[in-house]
Amino acid sequence: LDLCVGLNALVSTITVDGTDLSFLLNHPEILTSLQAFIESGVATTADMAAMNRFLNLWKEGKISMAWREFLALYRLVFGEIGPELGLTVLEKEWLLDNGTIAQEIADLLENHQHDNISKTASITYLNLVRQNDAEINEFIEDFNALEISDPLWTILKELLADAFTELLQEQLADLIPGGSIVTIGPLLLDNLQQGNMLDALYNLVDIVLNEADIILPWAKVASLGIAVYDKYKLLTKVYKGFKQLKSAGQESVMKLYDNLKQHLGGPGAILRKWKWDGGQQSILEGVNREQFFEDLKNRFSINGVFTYQGNPVFKLYQIPNNPSGAAVYITAYSTSETVDPNTGLSYPLSIKFYIGPGTVPPNGTNPNSSLFSTVLIIRLR
Repeated sequence: LDLCVGLNALVSTITVDGTDLSFLLNHPEILTSLQAFIESGVATTADMAAMNRFLNLWKEGKISMAWREFLALYRLVFGEIGPELGLTVLEKEWLLDNGTIAQEIADLLENHQHDNISKTASITYLNLVRQNDAEINEFIEDFNALEISDPLWTILKELLADAFTELLQEQLADLIPGGSIVTIGPLLLDNLQQGNMLDALYNLVDIVLNEADIILPWAKVASLGIAVYDKYKLLTKVYKGFKQLKSAGQESVMKLYDNLKQHLGGPGAILRKWKWDGGQQSILEGVNREQFFEDLKNRFSINGVFTYQGNPVFKLYQIPNNPSGAAVYITAYSTSETVDPNTGLSYPLSIKFYIGPGTVPPNGTNPNSSLFSTVLIIRLR
């Protein structure tokens, strides 16, 4: 009887179909919460639309939140953020499906008194995350989750600072004379160091507005969003290379990063010269190939060596706290036959990081055998 009363209250308030009724019969707790809300007499026309959306998202398995929690999110997106930022229906529905992003944007607007800078930064961020680019989303999630003690955090922070500096200079170059000499400033850097990516975007827009002394036109907001996306794509390609190497331990990650900075001139150059190329592969351009390998190898305290077909394979170190006592190895080998099918460019030298046995094997052991697993390959051109 209670179910019938609840269904009658719902049917008389919103449009439902057979799938809705079947779903509610299997989820009486949801029916009860909707019935209580309807009978409270406070439901508005917008709230009724929210009920339909709530049921659809539940049926699609996209949410598992309670009705009251969903209603608060719906009102936030459709009643506050959407109208304030001039969002389309599709953008508002996307935020409804991604409540964490909606709350981040709401917090940014609130923390900065809903000024034009926070609105522009919010739209830029929304355009970035709505791309649904798996690599960028992974990058942002890792940025928010990494511990400050993680070596990847140090790398991310420095790469982002250089990327934001380049982005800022590029955006200002066509707005003001001398825009290319502008730097990111201490607030932006501090927000990056603390992991506040959205606040860093706010600082970026703030510098653009203040330096150019203009109200950023909407066409420029779109341009900024595209530029931010392009920079993040570069960042993800570099970051994925370091993340691929992380299984070999922090020492390999940081020493490769230091070697890249030495040979390329800084984090900004790494963004343009080194990139992850899928799986275990990466590409590095613009260095003295042999010297790069020698300097990289010499950053480690070599713990042994064996040769395969006359080529030395160096044991770098035992992996800390590894239960099997595995070690990290490195080698460089000629790959004159390696040609990129997309560009036709050849890569005469490759560097390969392996994880292998703790005891250095005898000469003649094939490092591509089952004793070893490849962690990262760097093809140099």
